Amino acid sequence: MKLTKQIARSIVFPTVVGIGMERLLPKLSNKHLLNIYYHGVVKQDSSFFNPRHITIEQFEQQIKYFSKYFDIISLEDAFEVKKGKLVLNKPTITISFDDGYKNNISNALPILEKYNAKATFFISGVCTINNPNTLLWADIIDFVKFINKDEEIIVEGTKFVNYYETKSKLSIYDFMKNQSKSNRDQLLASFIKLFNIDERKYDIDHDIWQMMNSDDIIQASQNKLISIESHGFNHYNLGQIDFDDAITDIRKSKEELDKLVSKPISMICFPDGSYSNDVIQEIKSIGFDKNVACDYLNQEDISNPTIINRYGISNTTTFSSNIFFVNKSFINKGI
Repeated sequence: MKLTKQIARSIVFPTVVGIGMERLLPKLSNKHLLNIYYHGVVKQDSSFFNPRHITIEQFEQQIKYFSKYFDIISLEDAFEVKKGKLVLNKPTITISFDDGYKNNISNALPILEKYNAKATFFISGVCTINNPNTLLWADIIDFVKFINKDEEIIVEGTKFVNYYETKSKLSIYDFMKNQSKSNRDQLLASFIKLFNIDERKYDIDHDIWQMMNSDDIIQASQNKLISIESHGFNHYNLGQIDFDDAITDIRKSKEELDKLVSKPISMICFPDGSYSNDVIQEIKSIGFDKNVACDYLNQEDISNPTIINRYGISNTTTFSSNIFFVNKSFINKGI
């Protein structure tokens, strides 16, 4: 870690947050709403395996801070804010979780309940098939690295060592995101078989990789603080795969989630923030009228009332660093 970053994390940000100066940052913007998102919440640091989950300890610190200094509203209300139908008078946030990890219920939900904080769980439809071997594709890649650390992997004639192509330094994640639906499915199936992942995954705490099942989704949907919405079915990059495959995936996710929850699913969070204008136009007919991205991909999206952006909470930094940047992000990511 660079010295400047070390100094910022250990001295600057703790000092700024300690005296409350970070809360001046949202006032530099005329925007009052920031949508923030997580993936998972785990009991112990899991960065040795992947950087997607935050610890329970820091998660509670953050939710305690948010409930004290911000209003916390639902994502449904966030769309009303963007439409100009709901006016906010103080810094406000929404909270959401991507993918459908079981730890959202076991670890995150009790803390959300403690602080009466609303949240949206964006569920990958694959969770509904109730297969105990269900893994998201990114976790499959993480298992490959964990099992085969420092050794060369050849994928479609491309050589990777520890996530990166040996010459171009292309991330294996980016490589997989750009594969067609059928090609990616075949590659993942071959990884599972070659590295015996269905068995070896139990070498890692299930808290890190286990997905919800249909009973979990129903349980969450019955909680007054939680909204269940779609994250696609197989977590494909919907703006990068074939259009027909993308629409089939989206439709399947809605059909399966509609069966489980008491209200129609009308909101979709695009996996990896990947979407296209064609996808947005087509899914209106499926029943999705609210779209959630990471970053706006088109200039016109900034004023489009059917799509909102979000800010991702870092899982690899300190509490004070996260709090500083959440407040700062009202300026460039606020609504």
